[in-house]
Amino acid sequence: MKNIVIRRSLSLSSAVYGEIVALSRERGITPNAVIRDAVAQYLTRSVSPSADPGRMATLAEFTQAAVDILIRQQAPDKREEIILTVEQRMERFHGQK
Repeated sequence: MKNIVIRRSLSLSSAVYGEIVALSRERGITPNAVIRDAVAQYLTRSVSPSADPGRMATLAEFTQAAVDILIRQQAPDKREEIILTVEQRMERFHGQK
């Protein structure tokens, strides 16, 4: 079955479009590809109950609280090493510090 392409136009602020262009250059793809990927990801999250932002926030907070308590109780001397490792992983895998 042939995939039919539908052309649509949309309006974006210059700031948003600038971010799209920067991301496209970083990834070596066109701005249109960035927009198509973003729409596909949005649609996937919208139909998947496991990707509910509220649920994800609750899981993240639970995990953070549980690990924080365990570190304070069982490995307080490792706290700074863990924080440094998290910062390194955030930069490596998510492009942020």
